[in-house]
Amino acid sequence: MQTATQRDALLQHIVSTVGITLPDMQASTLQRRINDPDIPPALRELLSVRLQSCTTSTSKYKALLKSVSANGRLRGTKQFCGASRTGR
Repeated sequence: MQTATQRDALLQHIVSTVGITLPDMQASTLQRRINDPDIPPALRELLSVRLQSCTTSTSKYKALLKSVSANGRLRGTKQFCGASRTGR
């Protein structure tokens, strides 16, 4: 497992190390398990990291950081399309 966003690898890791099977990786399921007092602290932390890393804002920030030029400016983010184009 390389990142917290690899769903299948994460599910397999949880089953093999802790022995807990999760039905899915939806936010509501993870939040319910995080609040469960019977799970190990390491699993609680892993599920918290998963919740934080799978937000769309995280991936948007990564894409924005890749677009910054050498002088630290972000250019070309506002493009105008005239009436002859459908630039939605």
